[in-house]
Amino acid sequence: MAKLSGKEIQKLARAIVTENPGGIRYSVLVEKISQQTPETPKNTIHGAVWNLDTIFPNEIAKPSRGLSRPLRSLGMTRLVSEARSRLRQRVPRSKNQSFMSRSLNR
Repeated sequence: MAKLSGKEIQKLARAIVTENPGGIRYSVLVEKISQQTPETPKNTIHGAVWNLDTIFPNEIAKPSRGLSRPLRSLGMTRLVSEARSRLRQRVPRSKNQSFMSRSLNR
């Protein structure tokens, strides 16, 4: 198998996390990916999977340091999306953000 790109590693990592409803430790996730694709450098894997919860916010949660869990296993996918949308609505814009959005929309 060929060396994977960052996006391909993230796709594989997402699949591995969703296969483990109880969650998977970061080091175990990196090791599984490394075993499946030994040609891919470990640093490339680390660089692609360290922030899976921000890349896939509606699919993966990081309840504690070093642990990734699929949101579906927690039954919280809808709750998290609703909470995030409420937070986006509540955050007041600064004057600079308002100015920038107006000038960009011209």
